[in-house]
Amino acid sequence: MVARILRECGVYIGEPEELVPATRWNPEGHFEHIEFLHLNKAVLRVLLASWKRPPRRLAWRLLGRRLAPLRDEAVALLRRLDRDSPWAWKDPRTSLTLPFWLPLVPDLHVVVCVRDPLSVAHSLTARDGLSTRAGLKLWDAYNCELFRAAPRDRTIVTRYEAYFADPEREVRALANRLGLPVSAAAVASAAATVRADLRGQRPISHDGLPAAIAARYRELLRLA
Repeated sequence: MVARILRECGVYIGEPEELVPATRWNPEGHFEHIEFLHLNKAVLRVLLASWKRPPRRLAWRLLGRRLAPLRDEAVALLRRLDRDSPWAWKDPRTSLTLPFWLPLVPDLHVVVCVRDPLSVAHSLTARDGLSTRAGLKLWDAYNCELFRAAPRDRTIVTRYEAYFADPEREVRALANRLGLPVSAAAVASAAATVRADLRGQRPISHDGLPAAIAARYRELLRLA
């Protein structure tokens, strides 16, 4: 949703044929560039990890040299995208692979879309069959790894649920924080893509939410 909003605000995310096609889970599209997705998957494989098994910190030190060929591929991709500024990519795996990308894009701005942890866990149960406990652990691991690597002065946190209350306000706030010049028409067009009927799991009671995850979620909401 947020990647689509940024595209409506003039941010280039690739040509339609370069993006992951729509699925029943995302009928309007994923807005993920296929080459970034493939590179992130390859980085995780080198680190003996995957989207549901985050890499160990030691893996970056022990296996990092094996990433050199992938860096060459990434540099070529980044040079192509640099022709269309501003540009961006979206892939949740980047939360785990950010140390790979930061040296290649030194002025990178990171947009973090924070979402209710239990809603995320329930989505992972519905889509991938993960237990609620495993889904919550992944939510925490992704956010922990992301904020360990992300440059604090160039990280923008935005709250997923807020877009359904006042989409134009949230679109303007996001564009302003990124320094994107957007017209009223662009804001309206972007806000119109926020559709309640495409929304996934709804917020639910946080009774029983592990204290550490609840604390991290409160801090992310504060940053948003």
